[in-house]
Amino acid sequence: EWVGDVTVGMYPATLDVAASTRLLYVTNFNLHGPLEPGSISVVETETMTEVARIESGLRPHGGRLSRDETYLYSVNVMGFELVETDALGFEVTRRLSLGDGVQPSWVTRPTTDRRVYVTGNNVAKVFEVDLERWRVVRTFDTGPGPYNASLTPDGSTLIVTYKSGGAVGFWDTDSG
Repeated sequence: EWVGDVTVGMYPATLDVAASTRLLYVTNFNLHGPLEPGSISVVETETMTEVARIESGLRPHGGRLSRDETYLYSVNVMGFELVETDALGFEVTRRLSLGDGVQPSWVTRPTTDRRVYVTGNNVAKVFEVDLERWRVVRTFDTGPGPYNASLTPDGSTLIVTYKSGGAVGFWDTDSG
């Protein structure tokens, strides 16, 4: 049964829903037209109302909520950065450059030890970021075009799709 819809920003690309608040976070990639800042739409799912639109940066993508649902982590593909957004205050709190020209496409949900993995699509790398220290602590060389990424529930294995390589890679997060 169709429940309803809501208008959000240009080219809604990824989403995540907070179980505790039932807020939906939509990362608006804004792929079409000139290079201009994109946004994160926050939608109250009971009424299907956009309650906030947060300017994120150039071509945001891959948004994932923290385990406690207080932060949303996303990337700006053309801004070359990881972005932390206060999921309840509706504002960007931190930005981390991944290197000049690095086009990140995805970020994982944080692990229990507060690490995220970010795919560097155009540089064939995955960046491990320590959220406490807010810096890259390890880099994995991958196959061509790492795009999406996910962790097993226990965080022991990182799974990465290789958009340009037509493959999937599995990484042991302890040994790298």
